[in-house]
Amino acid sequence: MGEVYRARDGRLGRDVAVKVLPEAIAADPEAASRFAREARAVAALSHPNVLALFDVGEQDGTSFVVTELLYGETLRHRITDGPVPVRAAIDWAIQIAHGLAAAHDKGIIHRDLKPENLFVTRDGGLKVLDFGLALQVILPEGSPDVTRLDDGYTSPGTVLGTVGYMSPEQARGQVVDHRADIFALGAIIFEMLSGRRAFQGRTSADTIAATVRDDPPELQGLNPSVPPGLVRIVQRCLAKDPAGRFHSSHDLALALDALSHDKGAPLASDSRPVLGGAAAAEKALVVLPFQNMSSDPDNEYFADGLTEEIISDLSRIHGLRVISRTSAMQLKGRTGSLREIVRELDVRYVLEGSVRRAGNRLRISAQLIDAATDTNLWSEKYNGMIEDVFDIQERVARTIAAELRIKLTPEESGAIALRPITDPVVYECYLRARAGVTMFTREGLRTAITEVDQGLAVAGENVLLLSVKGEAAWQLFNIGIATDRAQLDEVLAIARRIEGLQPGSPHGDRLRGLVCGHTGDLARAAQHLRRAFEADPGDTLAMGIYVMAVLYLGRVDLARPVAARLVQINPLGVLSAAFHGWSEFMAGEFETAARVLSRGYEADPLNASAWMYAWSLAAAGRVAEAQTVAAVVATSDDQTAWFVQMLSWALRGEGGKVRASLTNERRAWASTDPMYALLVAECHALAGLSDAAFEWLEQVLRLNGVPLAFISAIDPFLANARVDPRWGPFITRMRAEWERIQV
Repeated sequence: MGEVYRARDGRLGRDVAVKVLPEAIAADPEAASRFAREARAVAALSHPNVLALFDVGEQDGTSFVVTELLYGETLRHRITDGPVPVRAAIDWAIQIAHGLAAAHDKGIIHRDLKPENLFVTRDGGLKVLDFGLALQVILPEGSPDVTRLDDGYTSPGTVLGTVGYMSPEQARGQVVDHRADIFALGAIIFEMLSGRRAFQGRTSADTIAATVRDDPPELQGLNPSVPPGLVRIVQRCLAKDPAGRFHSSHDLALALDALSHDKGAPLASDSRPVLGGAAAAEKALVVLPFQNMSSDPDNEYFADGLTEEIISDLSRIHGLRVISRTSAMQLKGRTGSLREIVRELDVRYVLEGSVRRAGNRLRISAQLIDAATDTNLWSEKYNGMIEDVFDIQERVARTIAAELRIKLTPEESGAIALRPITDPVVYECYLRARAGVTMFTREGLRTAITEVDQGLAVAGENVLLLSVKGEAAWQLFNIGIATDRAQLDEVLAIARRIEGLQPGSPHGDRLRGLVCGHTGDLARAAQHLRRAFEADPGDTLAMGIYVMAVLYLGRVDLARPVAARLVQINPLGVLSAAFHGWSEFMAGEFETAARVLSRGYEADPLNASAWMYAWSLAAAGRVAEAQTVAAVVATSDDQTAWFVQMLSWALRGEGGKVRASLTNERRAWASTDPMYALLVAECHALAGLSDAAFEWLEQVLRLNGVPLAFISAIDPFLANARVDPRWGPFITRMRAEWERIQV
């Protein structure tokens, strides 16, 4: 609408664009009204993704507006030659959604969104242009919802917009709201990804009919590189019924943000970490469990402890990916060639060795093997006393770094040289305590605490010993042996003792993070745990709990890179796969989640993450398979058996059984964790029990859970809740809380 000229603003010394209403149509009252409406609309907005208005006026009967001058090209010109890369399409779509959200927040609906009205600047930014058909909406104080229209000329039956991008309700001449712009943006995203329009006929009438009646072509059939999560977002934007679309442009932007995970991760239909790709360029090593060659089998703990300590030292070298203790120990006693092991773990180098102990005398052998060439790169035998074990560990770590041509930083060199325990008797207490913690049993954890106390009696306060004691005390609560929350106070007391010895200690951060994860302070849990695993990159426990914390803070972008790394360093760990799979689930990649979680289910159908597999299958639309898995998992004596049974009933629409299953004991248990509360909400929503669904959604919020993008835009189980009048106010409150929380 109007002609555009380049001009110079002499007062401020800048180039601007001047848009005037041509004399040929100046006499047209409707055109003049539209021109004035655009000026008012743009003047109400100030956003980096909306064309900026500097001035408006009239000169010698000619109306004009002055705007910023843009350099670049329209999106129409950019997509003329075919589809754009997936990442670029998502980035531009996010910018458009943010620009629309700013307009919608001011009560302004564009109504003519199309590639011609979108401008890609030279620096990759995107601006929304031409509000010539903008509709002003009057909003009540503090409400995001449309209540009445202040259009001035549009009446039912009037069709305005551009064929192929206008929504079905626009095409029918019905009253529209902000969701018409969301439909148009869905059509634009479809075109960016496929190189063709979502709705197209031989004539305008045919195109309008297709918009109202037909589904667009299968997007992945036109572009197989489009990830399933993005397909679902486009499908939801293009829902015929406005109630089926995103509630707001804010929600759409959040859903797109969840897909656009950073750290340079590839955006493809399979978002698993490419272990043979980027990771292959990284030097990677597994330390096989050192063999106990002693005549006394009770010295097994010493060989295992030595293995763990060498893994810990090597994990501090950032140029080296070291397989975690959890995965390494699963190889103990396993037969098979080195080639099979390195292929399974996606590593090239193997460190293996043995320990022979007689009293206080030690003989340790170690060799480094390049499995790609089957070459022995280095081998050495060390003889000494038990107090020499610390020097031996350091020499092994430094030699491996040198053989692999990795230059240690001063910080890495200093970390390897640390001697947190110098007394050999105390060191043995520490190793036995570590062995007890990894048993995950009442006896093992109590033994660990006893061993630490014995070590503390000899050495006095010691950070490493206290760290093990704190982890054992936390695990007693975590696995349900100690149910009194005073147990967590004991863990915090140990953290304070550590911090008294070493202010800012990552060991203190780790314990505080683990406790915050149980007390509902997810933001602080994430902050403490991230500091812990940044100091110790091999700390898979801190990484795993961090992933779950940030997922329920609505930060899938932070969770996915850590979850992918977790699988790289702990490829055989069932829980690592669970954290990875659930991060994909929360990103809307349900098929990927199901594939990741299936491996744990196939190994052990009753493993602790099997319920996640059933949930992923159901979300992916594979309901019959989900029911089969649920039937198996429901036979376990774990609390999660109830979840999958409830999911099974909800999928069959048996709301009465869902409601009856919520005993007081289960209600109390599910009310302690935002993940559990959301699962209950999903089942009630799926079964059509809206009141209970909203009760549990409110519980998620009370527990400081704000997975905003997932709840508002991705979660397929909440479809019934999204059409409830309570949905908008709930999402508004969750968004406010999500914006408040700093991670």
